[in-house]
Amino acid sequence: MHTKGTSNTGTWSQGLNAYLVSLGELRLAQWWRNFEDLRQAGFYGNQAGESEVQEALDLLERIRTWATTEIWRFL
Repeated sequence: MHTKGTSNTGTWSQGLNAYLVSLGELRLAQWWRNFEDLRQAGFYGNQAGESEVQEALDLLERIRTWATTEIWRFL
């Protein structure tokens, strides 16, 4: 459901962060939030330089590593 003044991406991101926090995955939630902040700054603020792109890629690699090594705890 789309609410006036709230983007679907923003709502989903907040929901994902809340879900990760509820799982006790505070570090992962922070990585995702940092990635979203970089993504939004680049897309909406046109502030995506080389260092921001590299930071976003580093965050995605951390998230991927978590997903492929830590997810077994939830199965």
